[in-house]
Amino acid sequence: MTRELKIGVCGLGSIGRGIALSLLRHGFDVHCYDPVPATMQTVVAAGAVQASSVETLARVSDVFVVAVVNEEQVRQVVLDDNAAPRKFPHRAVVVCCSTVSKEFVENLGHSLSSTGVDLLDAPVSGGTERAHRGELTVYLSGPNDAVKRTKPAFDAFATAVFRVGDAPGAGSAVKLVNQMLAAGNLAVASEAVVVAEKLGLNPEALRDIIAASAGNSWMFQNVLTGLIEPERPTRSAISIFLKDMKIAMGVCDQISLDVPVSREVVQLMSAAASADYGSKDASFLVDYLRDRT
Repeated sequence: MTRELKIGVCGLGSIGRGIALSLLRHGFDVHCYDPVPATMQTVVAAGAVQASSVETLARVSDVFVVAVVNEEQVRQVVLDDNAAPRKFPHRAVVVCCSTVSKEFVENLGHSLSSTGVDLLDAPVSGGTERAHRGELTVYLSGPNDAVKRTKPAFDAFATAVFRVGDAPGAGSAVKLVNQMLAAGNLAVASEAVVVAEKLGLNPEALRDIIAASAGNSWMFQNVLTGLIEPERPTRSAISIFLKDMKIAMGVCDQISLDVPVSREVVQLMSAAASADYGSKDASFLVDYLRDRT
């Protein structure tokens, strides 16, 4: 793969914007599209070419990176109104960075392969800040040739790329396991902060103490960081965790697996979303628990 190949980035939210900017910093020819025009301003100002539509972006993209929210949005950008793959260049590669179910991405891969287009199942982890620094983690599965051709692009926006399978599906399976761990950790970490406050402890003072203790986790530190900041940007919304957990629960239902702790986490996040916390940063789960108690 050379820098002359065009890379299209569809979906310029917190993750897609970071991916596009990282690709631009590494000299790639980046084209972009988002249905909300304002979200494209930063990327276009950095040197990306703005496409007029999804169809236009697909036609010019040798590598088509999808960074949208859910399965329905992935379907809308990769397939046309007749549920057929859009018109991509010869030997194009679609890179799905969205969190979707294993079954969905497997079916999408079959649809694309019938037209000579490869699909790489490449969900990411790391949040907004790491996306903008080009430091995402990728769970990658798909055909060997497509992986080789797109490696320089992944090197531009990720610092850890784990090859977990030769066909779409395995990457999404790993991402769902990660999201179950992250969401469960978030729930317990938020409860622990509320308990600490009730016991008269300063959450900021806890950062270094817990960091050197067995109870430490990335999520606990992330929650504390959010609470301490004067303004809390939405790095990863509660609604995103809830969406991912619902996908995971659907998979568990399909394989008849009882996951009582994760189901409790879904109920907690559903209640927080119903109380208007869904669009807020994950650290606001602490605020919801405070209000509830």
